[in-house]
Amino acid sequence: MLTSRYGRFRFFLTGMGLLVCLLTGSCKPGGEATPLVPSPTPRLETILPTRTSDQPNDESQSLTIWIPPLLGFDTPAGSMLNEHLANFETAHNHIDINIRVKENDGPSGILETLSSASLVAPSTLPEIVLLDPTMLNTAALKGLIEPLDQIIQSPQTPEWYPFAIEAAFVDSTFYGLPFMSEAEAFAYRKESFESEPKDWAELLSSAETILFPLGDQTSKFTLIQYFSSGGELVDDNGSPVVDVAILTDLLTFYLSAKEAGQLPLYSLQLQYAEDTWFALTEANTNAAVIPVEVLRDALTGNSYSVSPWPTYDGSGVIPTRTFCWAVVSKDESIYDPISQVLQWLHDPEFLGKMSETLGMLPVTSTAMKEWTDPEAAATLSRLIQVAVPEPNIEEITTFGPLFWNAVEDVLNERSTPKISAESIFEQIKIP
Repeated sequence: MLTSRYGRFRFFLTGMGLLVCLLTGSCKPGGEATPLVPSPTPRLETILPTRTSDQPNDESQSLTIWIPPLLGFDTPAGSMLNEHLANFETAHNHIDINIRVKENDGPSGILETLSSASLVAPSTLPEIVLLDPTMLNTAALKGLIEPLDQIIQSPQTPEWYPFAIEAAFVDSTFYGLPFMSEAEAFAYRKESFESEPKDWAELLSSAETILFPLGDQTSKFTLIQYFSSGGELVDDNGSPVVDVAILTDLLTFYLSAKEAGQLPLYSLQLQYAEDTWFALTEANTNAAVIPVEVLRDALTGNSYSVSPWPTYDGSGVIPTRTFCWAVVSKDESIYDPISQVLQWLHDPEFLGKMSETLGMLPVTSTAMKEWTDPEAAATLSRLIQVAVPEPNIEEITTFGPLFWNAVEDVLNERSTPKISAESIFEQIKIP
């Protein structure tokens, strides 16, 4: 099992009231599950050893799966999932699958409904649910999901990518089986750069305009650049810490780019990779952060090259946000069919086609081989080598606003990089 800064960082969050809940919501009016339409059984390559079932084949078992709108029935990916699970029912005629779509947020959101139902209507809970990293972390800490150690083997290298393995654990406990990952990369106009800009110095020497989503108050871009330079947010005693020298260098890079006319001040208004990608397509910049879901669009026409984010040392990095399957049921008697479903959901051919359809990173090397677009597959394979989990909820909550304020102050010349970095250091000291 891999460990990292994410497993050690547990301060300031205990009292967070992130979630309130109401129990409702379904994929269809009236809460009815959409029926699955069987189709021929696909090839299945075993990559996850499962529990050995002693359940008689003539004993019917019904399993409910909650999914986010990302996989809704009116989407190509949702149709693909529906068909794949229909194949499972054909191959396992004693197991019935019910799929329900739940909103990401709000009173009918996945996590809100899980929390409410666990208290007032546990019989309505699903057996399996698909969660993003923040939901997985919160659900594990609130006891809404079960560890997977007794259900299915934890993902291991080399089949599973390290960024995916790391996303599977909460406080060193295996809670989530990785499915697919959203990610962000860097794109630049080929005509504007003689070669790929790999580090900050090359970006500055190019004299070309660049855009980062610095208006994001979670400071994801800045936090990941800080980490990639060797910065830590937790010391050996588990206390919050900031490396003033590293943060000063990063803020100085932003200021230098701004003073050179390369980093427009309006980058402070851009919150998402979609914003900077749009600016690039509109010729408002020559290089920018982009979401990986537009990878194939970016490569079409041969106008852009796509690479990892340039970093201080040129090693490159891309952040990932991995969705994981989690188990809600506490009934060990149905862990065998749950294990079989999880195994089926990780058929490499299915994972490859699904991730390519959604423009997301596959979590296994075998699934990566299923991509059919050669150029996109080659680019993605390179990006995956430097993929890391995005900052977690504790890091974002504690440091995101502080880093964002520092960037704003420096770019607006209200403070110097060193003074801003020292100010954060002072603010996070524990008395």
